[in-house]
Amino acid sequence: MLLMKADVARVTNQGINKFGMLYTDYELCFYKDKKVKIKWEFDDVSKLFVYDMDGHKICEAVSAEVLGFGEKCSQAALEKLMRDQKRQYKECAETLENYTTPYEARIEQGRPSDAVGKLDLTIKVNRTQKVISLPTDKEYRAEATANSKKKRTTAGDEFFSAKADSALSRLKAMNQ
Repeated sequence: MLLMKADVARVTNQGINKFGMLYTDYELCFYKDKKVKIKWEFDDVSKLFVYDMDGHKICEAVSAEVLGFGEKCSQAALEKLMRDQKRQYKECAETLENYTTPYEARIEQGRPSDAVGKLDLTIKVNRTQKVISLPTDKEYRAEATANSKKKRTTAGDEFFSAKADSALSRLKAMNQ
């Protein structure tokens, strides 16, 4: 008990917040919104020893989150975890801000573009709308159908149609 770390904490309606974790126990509900003395072992921060301000033991509050790491979790390991989580959050926030900042604003701020070949492929906020539609008048439709018929007839078709006409005229001559 003499080698334990000590502090004073306030009990909330959920429990005691320490090291960014929530420590709970049933007995803490009687001390809501009151200050209590807490002690913990340096090598095991999975539980807090809770005392009232007079020094009488109330309970041993445990953290479900810390117990998920294992039976014993040192304070140093928990503080390292908290530092790593804060660093990761900061880096993700910076990356997200970089992706949402328009290209022109990044250039004005002096930040280099990380796009391939220095071409930024971000979507611009103000995109111009170009709507293309086909005309619906009868004259255009007539031209379009005439052009499609012209495309169907080729030089080979003209040769065969001429041969067919000459064969048809010879057949008619035989019948007369």
